[in-house]
Amino acid sequence: MKCPYCNKDMVIGTLESPRDSIRWFSPEEKVNKVVKLLGFGGEVISIESGIRCIILCYRCYECGKIIIEVPVKEEYQGIEK
Repeated sequence: MKCPYCNKDMVIGTLESPRDSIRWFSPEEKVNKVVKLLGFGGEVISIESGIRCIILCYRCYECGKIIIEVPVKEEYQGIEK
């Protein structure tokens, strides 16, 4: 994949978390830190893999950007928001 910022080659990899999900929070969503730490709120953008979660990404070493692949709703397979 070519970086959309600098047009250099990107390296495919993964972002991983030992927790159950990676969640997206918009700036408008007012959720306190305790609620986030407990895993509530936001939109799940990762696919579960046992006791951890993994998300596919591309990294540009030239300009320092990371682009993530967010699964489409059909790929969530029962993961709740």
